[in-house]
This record gives sequence, structure tokens and C-alpha cells, in this order.
Amino acid sequence: MSDTAIINCTVLEIRPWRQGRIVALARIELDIEGVCLVLDGVQIYRYRLPGDAREIAGVRPPRFRAPDGNWRETVALPPEVERALTDVVLLRCRELGIADCRRVLASAPGGEPAS
Repeated sequence: MSDTAIINCTVLEIRPWRQGRIVALARIELDIEGVCLVLDGVQIYRYRLPGDAREIAGVRPPRFRAPDGNWRETVALPPEVERALTDVVLLRCRELGIADCRRVLASAPGGEPAS
């Protein structure tokens, strides 16, 4: 068995969604060697890095509110898959003019957008 797999990531839909820091929600298809997964509610959000006045876009997997009140990711993606998903989603956002995608980051330091 090989230690590598071919993964194709396709943006099926991006809907603008202006609520808080979220600027859009995406529907993504991940094809992992013929096994297809569809992720609904992939979040495109805006944030600022410390010391930077510009708002930039980030991408994170769908989330839900856990019983303890904290937000949790619906699916845990390996870093390599999350980076590829981020690149594809932000490229499509740039094409649609939805978000400032000059910088491609899966998430802000610490996993949460900076204020």
C-alpha cells in the first residue's frame, strides 16, 4: 500500500455570506482516490494579522457549536489537505471578487482569526 494518495478538490459552490467575520460559505468536493466527500459550510472569513491594517481572507472547515458552547470543526483534515483546499477556495474567491485573497493562509495563528 502506498503512503501517498491523489486528492482532487473541486469548488462546487461559493455563496456570499456577510455575517460577522464570515464573508462566504463554500461547498467543496474532495475526491480521495475515487472516494468522494462533499463538505458543506466551508467558511471563508476575514481577519487581520497583528501589526497589519489590511483585512485578508482565510478558510476553515465547517464548524458546529458543541454542548459546552465552544466551536468545533465538523471534520479534521490533515494539514496537507487543508492547505490544498484553502488554495483552491481562495483562488475561486479571487476569481469571483468575493474576498481579498492576496495572502493564502489556512487559518490565523492559533487557529482563530485575529481581531
